[in-house]
Amino acid sequence: MSSSHTHGARLNRWSRGIYFRRSAALAAALLLALTLAGTAAAQSATVMTDQADYAPGTIVTITGSGWQPGETVTLSFVESPLIDTHPDLTAIADANGNIFNNQFSPDSHDISITFTLTATGNLSGLQAQTSFTDASPTLTITISGTGSVTAVRSSGTETIVSCNGGTCTFSNTPGTPQATCTSGTCIVQWNANYDATLTATAGGGFTFVGWSGIGNPNGGIVGCTGTSTCSASANGSQDFAVTATFETAPTVTAVSPHQGPTTGGTSVTITGTNFIGATTVKFGSTNATSFTVNSATQITATSSASAVGTVHITVTTPAGTTATSTNDQFTYTSPVVRRGQTIVAFLSPKDWYTVMALQKWTKDEAL
Repeated sequence: MSSSHTHGARLNRWSRGIYFRRSAALAAALLLALTLAGTAAAQSATVMTDQADYAPGTIVTITGSGWQPGETVTLSFVESPLIDTHPDLTAIADANGNIFNNQFSPDSHDISITFTLTATGNLSGLQAQTSFTDASPTLTITISGTGSVTAVRSSGTETIVSCNGGTCTFSNTPGTPQATCTSGTCIVQWNANYDATLTATAGGGFTFVGWSGIGNPNGGIVGCTGTSTCSASANGSQDFAVTATFETAPTVTAVSPHQGPTTGGTSVTITGTNFIGATTVKFGSTNATSFTVNSATQITATSSASAVGTVHITVTTPAGTTATSTNDQFTYTSPVVRRGQTIVAFLSPKDWYTVMALQKWTKDEAL
């Protein structure tokens, strides 16, 4: 074997050795990378708050899991929009990798701010994020008609931040923060969870007929009804919504037909104003047999039985009873006398002579 041939064989064995060693190194590196990636995937950490929204002064409870046991986790808070800065807080991961912190609470300057909370592990390098808000509760008051509603804080130390929409004024007199809405829809914003008492006052010529509205469904608080004061409350970003309705007394401008038999049963169409919520319709001093409120301007009522004569038809709503006039008059008449009919009526002497004359005329005609 020549020296050159021997040298070539040695070179091939050397090249194959380098190739195998490089392949083994690459495989080990790939295995290490996959292992590290799997470890990183397995070590996913979390951070969360106990609520999505907090009123000023409410403690934010922060928890998390998946952190390296014993490591210090830094908690950073960033506002949006950026109005103020806050110092970092820390939490130590326990033996199970869980963290806990309850040292942060937003203040009244943080209203309508969104906080981004970032947690970073000082050993693991793991990072997790969440967000929460500092929205303030509101009270929405709607005025229907002419009148006003005043909301006065009934307990606590909360104050009013603003009152927007409609016609609204507010003050934070020590001990009695209050807001008054006189028209439209007013939104009263408080700086923290509140309890308030609402009082309605009718304008000139109007009567307060009652509360309505959804209240605070998110807080499980039903709306107000009736005509006494209204108790309202809300927490966090909740809203309490209420409508105060003021009306003038109804009026009757026409009735049709304007007469009917003393036996009753006549269907009468009553035209006027402010009929919604009508509770009573009367023919004179007697209730109608029945009635239906067709609209704010029309009622259909069935006349009750009555003696011969003219009466006033009146309508009563929570705002009052219609004033009487010639427009609301209804006349009860005796049944018409016809040949061959039996008269069933109580007749006055004048009517009795008229009936007798008709009977005599009928007999003379027959002869």
